[in-house]
Amino acid sequence: MERMLAEADRRIAGQISINEGILNARRLIFERCDKESVSIEALKGGSRRGRLPEIRARLAKELVEGFGLTMAETARQLGVTTSSISRILEKNKLESSLSR
Repeated sequence: MERMLAEADRRIAGQISINEGILNARRLIFERCDKESVSIEALKGGSRRGRLPEIRARLAKELVEGFGLTMAETARQLGVTTSSISRILEKNKLESSLSR
């Protein structure tokens, strides 16, 4: 019984930190959109016009590498597919290695 309760506590703690990460991610997205004078709807709409892809790429990198969100959760928060996030991160990695 104690082992089951300990496991439940670990799961709940993990869920709290995941939810906290999502809340922090949403705050970052809101702040970045405000700073860049871009609507959240435009960012999450998947548009590839203007600065949106660049803003989305920077956010994707921060959310995955800085906040520890999964690519799937990052995709949900940015309104794109997981595949898009994967391509963004791969492109970012390639650009970083070329600039060294």
